[in-house]
Amino acid sequence: LPMLHRARRVVLMSGTPMSNASAQDVYPLVDALSSGDVMPSVLAWNERFCKENKRIRTGFRFIDRWVGISNAHAAELHALMNIIMVRKRKGQVAHELPPKRRSKVVLQLKPSEMKKVAAQMSRIDELQAAASGGDPRPE
Repeated sequence: LPMLHRARRVVLMSGTPMSNASAQDVYPLVDALSSGDVMPSVLAWNERFCKENKRIRTGFRFIDRWVGISNAHAAELHALMNIIMVRKRKGQVAHELPPKRRSKVVLQLKPSEMKKVAAQMSRIDELQAAASGGDPRPE
């Protein structure tokens, strides 16, 4: 960020559709393009522009996960993004893109490696269940 703030011109590119993102997801991009102390804190930004905070329990603590875009401030956020963002839709640039290449990669795991994967998958299920308030998926 310090290098970006010293630059005369900065171009950031993303393949993520910003219209589908949470307002939290665009904060680092807007912050990178801002100069000095004009940006609010991440918390102030999220409280203003995000729809809600879905706190996720990790087993040890809660993690804030701000989602969506606030209906009350959506027009303000979109006006700000229109100042700093050039939006291109896939149809506008499809002719410039190479054709898609798809391939399958088969991974050969040893039984000991598969045990680690299964344990990790089980832990992920537990965390997702805890975050949604439900029980882990039955096996």
